Amino acid sequence: MPSSSSPIKPSGAQPQTASQARTDLHNFRAMNQVSAEDFLQSYITGYTGEEDWAPEQQQLVDVIRTGSFTGNERLLYTESVPLLRLLNMISVQVLSSRSVPNDNSAVVFCTCHNVSLANPHTKYTLSPDVVVLRETFCTLERLTTSLDPLDFQCPFRSVEWSTLVAVGEVKVDQDAHLQQGNYIQNLLHLHPEQNTVLGFSTCSTGYRLFYHDASVIHYSELFPWTPGPLHAFVRQLYCDQFHNPTIGRIYTNEDEEMGLTWLIRVGEETFVSESGVPSPGFGQRRFTSIVVDVTQSLMWFFKDFWRDERWCFFEGLLYDKAHMDSHLPGLMTVRFHGYVLDAHGKRLETMVLSPALSHRVKMHLISGDVGQPLVQIQSLYQFLCVMYDACVVQQNLYHKCKILHRDISDTNIMVSPTNQGFKAHCSGKYYDQFSARRFGNCFLDGNAKPEPTCLIIDLGNGSDVDPDRRDPEFLAERTGKPLPFDMPLSYFVAMSKLEGRALELCQSINGIEYQKFTEMVQKTELPDQRPTIVHTHRLFHNVESTFWVMAWTLACSVPQNYLVEKEWPVAFADFVYAMEKHRPGSAKYETCLNTPRELEEWRNILHPSLSSMAPMLHQMYLYVSPEWGYRCELDPEHVHEAIVKPLGHRT
Repeated sequence: MPSSSSPIKPSGAQPQTASQARTDLHNFRAMNQVSAEDFLQSYITGYTGEEDWAPEQQQLVDVIRTGSFTGNERLLYTESVPLLRLLNMISVQVLSSRSVPNDNSAVVFCTCHNVSLANPHTKYTLSPDVVVLRETFCTLERLTTSLDPLDFQCPFRSVEWSTLVAVGEVKVDQDAHLQQGNYIQNLLHLHPEQNTVLGFSTCSTGYRLFYHDASVIHYSELFPWTPGPLHAFVRQLYCDQFHNPTIGRIYTNEDEEMGLTWLIRVGEETFVSESGVPSPGFGQRRFTSIVVDVTQSLMWFFKDFWRDERWCFFEGLLYDKAHMDSHLPGLMTVRFHGYVLDAHGKRLETMVLSPALSHRVKMHLISGDVGQPLVQIQSLYQFLCVMYDACVVQQNLYHKCKILHRDISDTNIMVSPTNQGFKAHCSGKYYDQFSARRFGNCFLDGNAKPEPTCLIIDLGNGSDVDPDRRDPEFLAERTGKPLPFDMPLSYFVAMSKLEGRALELCQSINGIEYQKFTEMVQKTELPDQRPTIVHTHRLFHNVESTFWVMAWTLACSVPQNYLVEKEWPVAFADFVYAMEKHRPGSAKYETCLNTPRELEEWRNILHPSLSSMAPMLHQMYLYVSPEWGYRCELDPEHVHEAIVKPLGHRT
């Protein structure tokens, strides 16, 4: 159905040009300089004190410091290549001091300025000045004596982000930390088997070292071409200290960057990834993939993520609670969840320089429920059924165990799996539907067992709001949570009423529930002035997000074999702009208050073949829009009720 990618509440950083990435690094203050002492003590374990430059190394250092490279830093890694020769000499020295038998691999420094490295997920390319590769000792030894700049150019073989060990940026008298920050973000993005990556930048007066993990991007103070830290940095590159032992790259002769394959271990079981997606971002780093069990060839969903220790809840435990005693249909089940351990049985954790900094611990989970994305839906009827059942799952999740999802998006609402295991869970010992909202298939048969058409996934930002935990700080905490759509005011418009066949169906399924919610809202006394509202995440925010998922998906949907427009209609272009800016309103005014209020505005946003959906979106908006403000006197589910009524009428 949809003809465009979605900007709704992305769970990671979006594709960016190099300049956009540097701007974000600056605006979000994502990079921080730390003292030389703190950097070496925390991140470079091989540093033991000052060392001396070897005579041939000292000569190259003098050339770098005193040479005429201003305005043309490429001369440092081209022509006589003094910088690359220095780094490779250090690598030989470090390798010679290591006592690792039968190890023929070496860390090699070469230039990549004439090679475009493509990120297969963002599609953008970058060309770091210097890249570090693992090559044979013979290759390294040759580069320490060669004066031919062509010998130092990539590729020795096919070079890609996932094969790099580290990256470096070379300047003469300019600051390179933002540019280098972008490089190491891409490097970590495409190394899910690594917990940390390192990098460096150089100038005529010295060099900086860089460290990036799931919590921070740190760079050191300038080292004035002292040998000790640089030797220790190269020594660190030879160590496998930052490796995640549960994920390993599988190389094949046909392996290309677009088809990376990973071997994954969860407990005693082994899986092979089919479509891994590493998600970058400043506050959240995770790797998700469809994996295949190597023993039974069954498909599973795998998620590897860094949990912020400040979070109040554990995702795996929220799933356990939701399915405790009786299955909650439509919500993903988890086969296994827990911490990722290193070779010594200790938890993998990010390093922390001070208690004020966030601390993350690596966890993973695996599920046998593999849904299909909304973009694969081929009929309007199926889409509306999925949206209806998604609202039901949210209500039942709150009904049964007082859990809020808090991250409803068009990637976390999926089409339900078709395998028998999913159906068996839903029709087995399931949550009592007579005390909760029923699924769409129960409209025609009130005695039918639930057959949800949706699969709700990702409770990573979920909250347990049981009465004994109903602390506003828990609900307001948003670490790692994407920007929500919400408004801090209420117009207090009365709830619309169903009529005719829609009313009969609703009453036949819910009995007095329909009348209870309608009368409750109609009898509520409207205040004379706008109340003061402290933002906390409530149940109605989930259905608010569900509404915008519906609106966005329908707006981007077109019939098969449609004639592509040369230009977007103005109303649709404004709507796309507003959604991308997380401001559901007019591009002209850039304000939440100018959302499409009139029926004709919704018709202009939708493709003509879907114009019949405009009244439904309009009716939903009339209720959802004013209820973004919190009305504590109402049942928490009143907005869900208002949304499922027109959905039930349509389905």
